[in-house]
Order: sequence, then structure tokens, then C-alpha cells
Amino acid sequence: MGHYLENTGSTPFRFLETFKSRYFVDFSLDTWMGSTPLEVVDAHLQLPREVMDALRKTKALVVPE
Repeated sequence: MGHYLENTGSTPFRFLETFKSRYFVDFSLDTWMGSTPLEVVDAHLQLPREVMDALRKTKALVVPE
């Protein structure tokens, strides 16, 4: 399940997430959306085509600002 976390407070944000699994998988939002058929993402988000075209289909270890 994709999710998003944001610190809306003024103190450091600490988050501990646990899963009952033997392995860890990291899948970024843009890769997740880029790997989903365009029609499915568009049906839910109606993003501009240039945003959809900019989504990565493979994981980027360092993402420039």
C-alpha cells in the first residue's frame, strides 16, 4: 500500500513502521505510479500528461530537487 508521511509539528518526526515479513522492499511513489498503467492513474488523479511522462519506471537512488 502506498502511503505518505509528513511532519506537521515543530519537533523532530520519528516514525517506526513494522511489517510481518522476512524482507524489506522500498518502492517509491513515482516508480509505483510510473509502473501503473496510465489509464488507471489518470482515472483517479487526472494529472497533466507532462507529469505522467516524467514519472520514473525504475528506482532512482538519488533524486535531484
